[in-house]
Amino acid sequence: MMLLAVTLAAAFRLAMALVFAQSAWHAGRDWPRHVAAIAAYRLLPSRAAPAAAFLLTTANAIVALLVLSAPMAAIAACAGAALLLLYAAAMAINVRRRRFHIDCGCGAGGQRIFTLLVVRNVILGCLLGAAAFAPEACYEIMTMTAIGGTALSLSALYFTVTQLLANRDAFAAQGVRA
Repeated sequence: MMLLAVTLAAAFRLAMALVFAQSAWHAGRDWPRHVAAIAAYRLLPSRAAPAAAFLLTTANAIVALLVLSAPMAAIAACAGAALLLLYAAAMAINVRRRRFHIDCGCGAGGQRIFTLLVVRNVILGCLLGAAAFAPEACYEIMTMTAIGGTALSLSALYFTVTQLLANRDAFAAQGVRA
């Protein structure tokens, strides 16, 4: 049972590394859109948006890399959990303000914020925080294969659901009921 928990924690950290890497890549790929998404939250002065976007993108990239490094995995997972909870808080503030038109900035272009994204980030943040405290273990090749397969499956599920939600918003913008 302990090996299963350790294996699942390792798989979840790897899956979240892929999510953070994708987020950093999308931000860098369309920098003006990312800065605009940060500014649209209206939580900082507009002139601070480029610096905040740079810091958040850098933090995402660092978490993606370090969560895979055994000596730094726990610290990076805690930092990633904190980022997810920060993103959830920013979304929650704007959901509370009823500002649903804001692009979430998650990497899925055109996805608007809503309550489910807040819940998603809180759950992912809590799971990543819990995974930070799972002990490291020496894995055999079959366990490593299971970790890799599980991580790919989890990240594929995350990306698929994220894209479906973005598509829903795109269809709604065109008046198509999905």
